[in-house]
Amino acid sequence: DEQKIAFIFDKVKTTMKWNGVNWVGPGEADLADIWEKKIGNSAAVNLVLYNYLRATGVKCSLIYASTRDHGKVKDELPTLENFNTMVLQTTTTAGQTYILDASNKYNNYRNPPWSLLNCRGMNVIPDSTSSSMMDIVDKTPSREALFVSAEIKPDGKLTGTVHINSFGYHRMELLEQYDKLGE
Repeated sequence: DEQKIAFIFDKVKTTMKWNGVNWVGPGEADLADIWEKKIGNSAAVNLVLYNYLRATGVKCSLIYASTRDHGKVKDELPTLENFNTMVLQTTTTAGQTYILDASNKYNNYRNPPWSLLNCRGMNVIPDSTSSSMMDIVDKTPSREALFVSAEIKPDGKLTGTVHINSFGYHRMELLEQYDKLGE
């Protein structure tokens, strides 16, 4: 399951383009049109991912969520107005659970999207009448490792190299900066 999830997630996030709009439904167009044009809102991109995962036998559910910018969800009476995006949750046969958002090309399948971290969502299980509120959290630490090899010359000049290895959210942020600023 994990290899399927990783492959399909990467394929959808690199093939589809997010139009910058967070929404809970695909909008006016149907998914065939969205796949053909290769562009859509957050829900449309994630529904394409959902259909491909289900076609390969990976079980997943829909999560209607509210990004940090949109505000808190009213747990006592959640309505669609409380939510502004839709992502997926999948659990592998090994018991590993992932929250997937293919709308941002810098996201990876192992970490929930940064914009939803520590927010609430409503998990809707397809082919069922059940749903439940859930916290969107990530217990994986975001790490960064610095490797410095330096030498101070007799004339007082410092020479050397620095290698930075970033993991998790640090890596996603740096990839986005690299894309925008270039090498």
